Amino acid sequence: MNVVKGFDIGKDKVRVGMISFSTSTQLVFDFNRYSTKATVMNAISKAPKVGGSTYTYRALDQARTVLFQARSGMR
Repeated sequence: MNVVKGFDIGKDKVRVGMISFSTSTQLVFDFNRYSTKATVMNAISKAPKVGGSTYTYRALDQARTVLFQARSGMR
C-alpha cells in the first residue's frame, strides 16, 4: 500500500490493478475497477493473503495475458 500512497490515482491519471500470487495466481482487480486512491487502498487491505511458494513467473504471465489487456483497462 505504501507504493499507492505516492501516486495520484484517477480515471485519467494513474490506475492500479492487482494480482495475488503464490503457487497459483488470481486477478484481484483490474485497472477499470477503482478510480480513487481510497478505494484502491481499501481493496488492497481487504485482499486475501495467500500462503505457499512464490511462483513470480506465474504472476508475471497473468499480468501479461490478462491484466495488461485493453479489456482490463490497459491503455
